[in-house]
Amino acid sequence: MVNYAGNAAKADEVTSEIKAIGGQAITVQADVANAEDVDRLFKKSLDTFGGINVVVNCAGIMPLYL
Repeated sequence: MVNYAGNAAKADEVTSEIKAIGGQAITVQADVANAEDVDRLFKKSLDTFGGINVVVNCAGIMPLYL
């Protein structure tokens, strides 16, 4: 499951790459700062894959100042 907050095209690209090497993947939009979105995110994962083995949390924003 590939989650994204705002860039559907990049998330779909990752999902396609996973599928291209024989993996299973879906793309789900959710804002992890919103509890309802997180509930929907996990429900979609459970419904699709039957369970969750690993969660990698890499949410964050890092403004770059030049």
